[in-house]
Amino acid sequence: MKPPRHGREEILSVMESVDCAAVSTLSGENIRSRMMHYWNDEDFNIYLATMKGDPKTLQITENSSVSLLILKRDADINDSREIEVTGRAFILKDEAEAYRAFKELSKKSPVVKYLMDTGNLDMLDCIKIVPLTVKYRIFREIVEGQPPTVIEFPGNRLGESEFYRLKRKIHHWIMELRAPFLTASIIPIILGTIIALTRNLTFNLEYFILALLAGVLLHLGTNVINDYFDYRSGNDELNREFVR
Repeated sequence: MKPPRHGREEILSVMESVDCAAVSTLSGENIRSRMMHYWNDEDFNIYLATMKGDPKTLQITENSSVSLLILKRDADINDSREIEVTGRAFILKDEAEAYRAFKELSKKSPVVKYLMDTGNLDMLDCIKIVPLTVKYRIFREIVEGQPPTVIEFPGNRLGESEFYRLKRKIHHWIMELRAPFLTASIIPIILGTIIALTRNLTFNLEYFILALLAGVLLHLGTNVINDYFDYRSGNDELNREFVR
């Protein structure tokens, strides 16, 4: 028996008829899944909307590998359909494309519709998922032992450059160390040095540099240790507003 050959139009039709998909991302060594409203275009690109700073967004910036599972139920379970999409995700920067995606998502998601109607779309990030593989299954064919219909997108399998990976790592370290807040450590040391100079106390450049370095390292180390023990204690799991 030949494997089933279902056309792109049929698969796209099923995707367009379903509102939500199970979206799985990698968080370190853990896999996290969540039901999310989505919209797809005619090229199988998938668009999601998340609140800015949402853990899902942070996980995607750390590891862009994403998997989606779309299920269309039927009165007869044998006629139910399943679509599995694996791809790469990134935060969409093109405002026109993002607005188009939000407009289409507002037809499925009450949250996106409300934020669009109230002019608060700037609270959302638009995530675009570029497909690598799409697998289409009908339950009846699974029972019969037939393989799924598979669509590959070799043109989307472009490797990331070393520069891009390095840039992303640096960005993550800046976020983790909370470098912009180092002014809270640097300014008091500089201020103390200036006060000492106004009182004609001896200034030692080496001691000043060591004190400045010690203050910065203590601050950075405290930030990292705080996040480490929040993770170990489970506090990060309870934090629904922002998770590192």
